[in-house]
Amino acid sequence: MIRQVSWSAQASDRLARALPGAVRELVAREVMSGIALLWECTDQYHSAYVVTRIDPNPTELVIVAYEGSGMMHFGPYFLQWARDRGLPVRAHVTNPLVERLLRRLKLYRSEVILRTAA
Repeated sequence: MIRQVSWSAQASDRLARALPGAVRELVAREVMSGIALLWECTDQYHSAYVVTRIDPNPTELVIVAYEGSGMMHFGPYFLQWARDRGLPVRAHVTNPLVERLLRRLKLYRSEVILRTAA
C-alpha cells in the first residue's frame, strides 16, 4: 500500500540517513506546507518512506528522498504516475546503492554536484 501521510517523528527518524541534519528540517517544512508530499509504502515484505514534489521549471516529478526497503517494488508506481502525466522524473541521490537501484528502473545520471564546506 502506498499512502500519503503527514510529517511525523517516526518519518523524521526513518528519513535521517537519506536527509541528514538541516536538509531534513527543510524537507519537513516543505511537506508540512504542502510543497512536497510524504508517502508511506508498505506491504507484507517491505516498508519505506518517500518524499516527492513537483518542480515547475521544468515541470517534473522529483523524488527528494527514499528510505527503506522495496524500491524495486514501490518505485515503478511513482514512475508510472509521472509517465501517465507526461512528466519526467528526477531523483536526488547520494547513496551509490540507491543510484544503482534507480538505474535498474531506467533513470540515468544527468549531473554531478560539487559543494564547498559551510
